[in-house]
Amino acid sequence: MTPTEIETAARQRYNAVGDDFFPQEMVMDLIYGASLEMGLEAFPIEKVFETTSVADQQQYTYPTQMVGIRRIEYNGLKIYPVDLDDDPKQNTTGPTGRPYGYSIWDNVIRMYPTPDTTGKTIKIFGFNEPQRVSPDSVLEIPTEYHLDIVDYILSAFFAKDKDRNMSTYHRDLWAGHVRKSKRDRAKRKRTDRFAVVKQQEYTHVGNQVW
Repeated sequence: MTPTEIETAARQRYNAVGDDFFPQEMVMDLIYGASLEMGLEAFPIEKVFETTSVADQQQYTYPTQMVGIRRIEYNGLKIYPVDLDDDPKQNTTGPTGRPYGYSIWDNVIRMYPTPDTTGKTIKIFGFNEPQRVSPDSVLEIPTEYHLDIVDYILSAFFAKDKDRNMSTYHRDLWAGHVRKSKRDRAKRKRTDRFAVVKQQEYTHVGNQVW
């Protein structure tokens, strides 16, 4: 659905079609607010960011709007999280080579060892927050959750009309939608995987993985 279609659905349910008391700018802000809340709670917006290595450059900018990293690949091979406190490289004279570890601090991705080659592809798989919404935007929240946003809007409509009970009712429905989206995304991430616990973080850079 487009934001305009979601707005129409909300206005029809509230019997507020053409009602200037709820301007379109307000509704677009509400759709963005709902998308942002679901995006931060359930991580449904999956993105892949690409950059390239620079020889002797350890630090790379954290992708804009990415709120969580699932995987980083260097030249097609996965590299693993390293505890920042256990990263021995404290200056530009540290070791170089093919990175097998990374740590994150202050929106910077630090690789260990520092890449020794320019032009290798670095892929960062992660979860993004949504962008601002306009009437003709393509929503980044998956389509199965678009109608759920109507309850978020209705809660705000009723709140503006000072109907606390109905506002709370729709806010509770929205909270249920968010919980369901979190379960849905968790289930999806488990698809085609073994139901076992795997060690993903290595607290010592000496535990090299190739």
